[in-house]
Amino acid sequence: MAVLNPGVIESLQIENFIYHVIRHDLDEPSFNDEIALEQEQKEFFEKQIRRACEGTQFLFLNPQYNNCCIDCVDILNDTTTLVPKSRMLAQRFFTAHNLTMSDGIFIVAVISVLIGDERYKLLSFLKIDFTTVYQQRRNNVEGRQIVSLTRILDSLADTPKALQKWAVIDPGTEFAWDVIALQRGKTNKDKDTNEAISDYFRSFLQVMVRDNPSSLTKKTVASTSDWSKEVAGMLPSHVKHTDIKARSVSYFDLHEQFDTDSYTDHVLGTFIPSELMEDDLSNEQQEDKERYQQLQTVCRASLVEMLTEKEIAGQMFESRPNSIPSSNRKSKLVTGEDVTIFFKGELTENNIKITEENGEKIITIRTTQFEMT
Repeated sequence: MAVLNPGVIESLQIENFIYHVIRHDLDEPSFNDEIALEQEQKEFFEKQIRRACEGTQFLFLNPQYNNCCIDCVDILNDTTTLVPKSRMLAQRFFTAHNLTMSDGIFIVAVISVLIGDERYKLLSFLKIDFTTVYQQRRNNVEGRQIVSLTRILDSLADTPKALQKWAVIDPGTEFAWDVIALQRGKTNKDKDTNEAISDYFRSFLQVMVRDNPSSLTKKTVASTSDWSKEVAGMLPSHVKHTDIKARSVSYFDLHEQFDTDSYTDHVLGTFIPSELMEDDLSNEQQEDKERYQQLQTVCRASLVEMLTEKEIAGQMFESRPNSIPSSNRKSKLVTGEDVTIFFKGELTENNIKITEENGEKIITIRTTQFEMT
């Protein structure tokens, strides 16, 4: 499988190019038949498309029946179909778009990249901002300066922030993905998930996120965090769901590869308190120990069931700890008095202890220094 590495991306060049104008105040796109690009303009768009090569990997849903995939294949097989097919794509994108869309141009470009000694063709979709440019006319009327404005053209926004949505498509088998896509305003937490692009953009492309080490790492941590909250009431008092979340993160920091058994062992740890780990236990203590063991068995089964439902269990993949968003590495405590405490890792690692006395929660934080701001 080829990799879209920096060298391959730098070799990118436009082979064929067309765009259509999308405006929220019109019932359909304004279609073009041909776009004549000067060299400077071509370089501008190639730069934008290179930026579009960085995004989240997706796979086409039902490729043989997928309209977007079929159109892409047709264009790449016969570039003379670019104009009519791009009109169909622009119309479907316009129809799928919600009512809050912003004005822009929808670009369909056939591009090529150098893989080995040969050029390989891909397709690119970009939606880019454009702004209306007005010509100012000043007239002196009886000593008063009267200004009138006349719209003269629609100008593409030449700025890195101009890209609204973008996708690079390979309907063939050269790359492991079918589509790389992203859109403006998405956070690092959204990347490598279906949330990397809006629902209607995903519906237009007819894709789903492709599982890879990065997406699986992020998915495992997020899913385990959600699961820990759901079973929080089942956990022993000395095991907090924030500890389970923290151990999920630390697993990927400490292990090079994900394995279901080692992951569940690391995340759950042991429910048995240290005082019940001794050999000489009373009958009551032995019963308590057995209850903790049974509870841990139940929780382990529940965790494995969740990982199975999320199609994570049974997979082996390389850990990608850098893919875990900082928001998923943090936990927080919020008191009834609206005091918020943020921390990373387990409670004990942060010298935080929570006890209960007379119906109240007592939060103790031990530290050698602190700062009030």
